[in-house]
Amino acid sequence: MKINFVLLLFLLQLTIINAIEEEDDDELFDLSSAHNPEEFKELFLAQKGDPEKILKIFRALLLQGFTDDVVINMFKPVIISSLYDDYFPAQKEVLRVLDLLAESRIDQIDKEIIEALIQKFLHSRNVEILIKVLPLLAKIIKKDSKIREFAFSLHIDEHLFLLTGFKDPEVHVPVEIVREVTKFIKALCFLGDKNLSEKHRINLSIVTESFLFNAKADPEILKSVTWAYYYLTRPPNVKQYFLIDKLVKNHIKHLGHNDEELVLSTLHVIESVVDKNKPDQIEMFLSNGFLSKVPNLLASNSHEMIVGKTLEILGQLLSKPQNYLSAIVEAGIIPNVIENMFHKNVDIKNAAAIVICFVVPSSSLDQIKALIKNKAIHGLCHVLKYHEKEEPVVDGIIGGYLFILKSAKEFVKPVCEILDECDGIHILHRLKKHQNIAISKSADEIIQIFDYIMAEENSSRTEL
Repeated sequence: MKINFVLLLFLLQLTIINAIEEEDDDELFDLSSAHNPEEFKELFLAQKGDPEKILKIFRALLLQGFTDDVVINMFKPVIISSLYDDYFPAQKEVLRVLDLLAESRIDQIDKEIIEALIQKFLHSRNVEILIKVLPLLAKIIKKDSKIREFAFSLHIDEHLFLLTGFKDPEVHVPVEIVREVTKFIKALCFLGDKNLSEKHRINLSIVTESFLFNAKADPEILKSVTWAYYYLTRPPNVKQYFLIDKLVKNHIKHLGHNDEELVLSTLHVIESVVDKNKPDQIEMFLSNGFLSKVPNLLASNSHEMIVGKTLEILGQLLSKPQNYLSAIVEAGIIPNVIENMFHKNVDIKNAAAIVICFVVPSSSLDQIKALIKNKAIHGLCHVLKYHEKEEPVVDGIIGGYLFILKSAKEFVKPVCEILDECDGIHILHRLKKHQNIAISKSADEIIQIFDYIMAEENSSRTEL
């Protein structure tokens, strides 16, 4: 092999490379002895054409940032030959190299490389090779729809199904392999169902649903196929997807799982169903107990992303023409929502406030009393105090205050006292000067109501 002189000039900049500990045989090639082009040439030729060692040199260069076409093209023949060779050490090393290229130079991974990975490596009987090639292919395919299309032209879905035991349940496949296969399926679904043929779409739907039917499956597998199912069916999806009752029941069970990512992926599935605005499908999740899971999902020890996504779903439900308020109230969710208006996370505060703002206009007098008792006014004031400049939130909160005050005279004094305690009155006076005319008028109207009722009360005391 010829040593490109341009590459030798690059190598003058090399510094000592610290070993990265990944596996026992994954030591980086030490290039620190190559102080000049001649020394590097000697080092290179000393490998005597061993593809594993040559690829180790290339990987060391990539980690040092040498990703120019000149450098890559010099080693490309070794990459291709190692992909088709049966020399196991070189196979492992070429996968490590390609993993780095997938991060920095995805454009250098061409069809010839992908075809070798699919047609040869996916048929490897070596578990170690399969464990490496599956995430590598997933990473590559996830980044480019054209690569995904090419992979499907090579029947990638059928290659994968053989590795799951999906078509032959009697075939035992190690769980480590199935985990990586389902991560790969997740990557195939990441770009949605656009440009998928009917055959490939059906294949992906069937295999993801078959895993989801088993509610007690390995959590790593479940969360991969749940994400896959979400990516495949989320709006704007091309095809019509139908919910199966058993699938819905298992989704609800997964909301109580201790794996937070599985819970979060399931919430994304539910959110996409709500977003499609299909009352019959929404009702399937409600009738199977979704709302009964919400108080735990909103608990203070829940992950912030889970809390935030749950609040978003509640907000979407309350924004629908159908009246889901009574079901939400009956599930005892409102106190949990109010508590989250005091959350340290800004987005969670705002999402909780928006839910309460949806709740207020649909509430009866008794429900408004319960909101005040559970410190909903305190919570809204707290959000308003720290997010006074966020117009949509402010508009919702001011509108909520106004609705409560106009609902019954008895609410005016307690609301006024609460707002006075939390500096809400001063905020209202500032909002009278807001550039948004609707907010300005609403703030002014609230202050006038307070002034009128307080004046009326003072007048009654004077008469006494």
